Amino acid sequence: DALLDDGLVKMKKQDFAGARESFSAFMTANPKSPKVADAQFYVAESYFNEKWYEKAILEYQAVIARYTKSPKRPAALYKQGVSFARIGDEANAKARYKDVVTLYPQSPEAKLAQKSLTKK
Repeated sequence: DALLDDGLVKMKKQDFAGARESFSAFMTANPKSPKVADAQFYVAESYFNEKWYEKAILEYQAVIARYTKSPKRPAALYKQGVSFARIGDEANAKARYKDVVTLYPQSPEAKLAQKSLTKK
């Protein structure tokens, strides 16, 4: 968990590459940990924060596909939608927002996704 914490500290300091190293090291050292999904999500967030949306989309996809039971999954779906919107891919953005609303209707992300769907 020290590596996860270290990564989060680095994220706060805008050291996104350093944060990714810590999260990747955590995932390598603890492949069976329930927190691996969190580390994967934070890797995606680091790219998102750098506005490297294509990379963020791929990393969010890893969370969505691999960690179907993760509490981070609704956020990953939503942020993937936002990433698609930022690169101008409205069709995929809408599809992701709809997924969040359909799969996680009670989540805070569903409310955000619904707003994004209605403003278009």
